[in-house]
Amino acid sequence: GCGWSGAGGGTVAAHGCAEVPGDTGASNRGIGKRGARGVRGGSKGGYGAARLGVRHPDVFGTAMAFSGYYQAAISSPQTRNASRPFGHHQALIDAHSPILLASEVTSSRRAGLFFMLSADPSHPFYGPQYLAMAGTLRQAGIAIDLFPTPLGHSWAAPRAQLPAMLAALGQREAALGVFVR
Repeated sequence: GCGWSGAGGGTVAAHGCAEVPGDTGASNRGIGKRGARGVRGGSKGGYGAARLGVRHPDVFGTAMAFSGYYQAAISSPQTRNASRPFGHHQALIDAHSPILLASEVTSSRRAGLFFMLSADPSHPFYGPQYLAMAGTLRQAGIAIDLFPTPLGHSWAAPRAQLPAMLAALGQREAALGVFVR
């Protein structure tokens, strides 16, 4: 993943967001529209997917997060090392917190941005993160689909939910004309 590992200088995220889509498109058949490009992750990867989605809405049209957290450097038993890349620098933490960055996405980019969040709303850590991010995205005017699950913070949830999430994503992309050349 990129983003959190490059928090200090951002070089990993910059490479991943600026060069990888071009490199991938040069060697693979694909649709070169941001609406056809997305990021997905679970847990820390869910944080990374959300972070990339709000920091680079010009590159990614979709961010899909399974049991993610949305505050950089958040401290909990599940996120013991989340603060390490930021060195307790509040400005860095704020600059890498998807829940704070969502409101900064420009109105022209919000229209094409889509978030898909999955978590157990009753989980003591991931539930409040899921609900808070959903509220923030709605308030920012960013399209969102929620996929609550009783399966908790496990691989069972993405396995069970991914088919429905991909179907919803395909419907949205078709409605937006992503597949039209």
